Amino acid sequence: MHTFEPSGTRIWTVVGREGEYLVSDDPPLCTCPAFYFSLVRTKKRECHHLLALDLAKRHDHFSTTPGHDEEMSIFLSLLWGRNLPPQESD
Repeated sequence: MHTFEPSGTRIWTVVGREGEYLVSDDPPLCTCPAFYFSLVRTKKRECHHLLALDLAKRHDHFSTTPGHDEEMSIFLSLLWGRNLPPQESD
């Protein structure tokens, strides 16, 4: 979990095989491709990263990384940028 002060904003991420993904359990959301395809194919909001988030919270087994509110937009930009597919060149 990443916490940002002074706002108290908490952002959850899960590290997967191919990167770090933004996750939320309310509403269920993950930035991994598996979540997207599960939603499109079965209309279910599920993936392994959401299961990992649930287990981590239930067992209180996660690390917290503190930051300042001014760093939040940079953090999110970097996180989203890592999970975007490569752009095709012209």
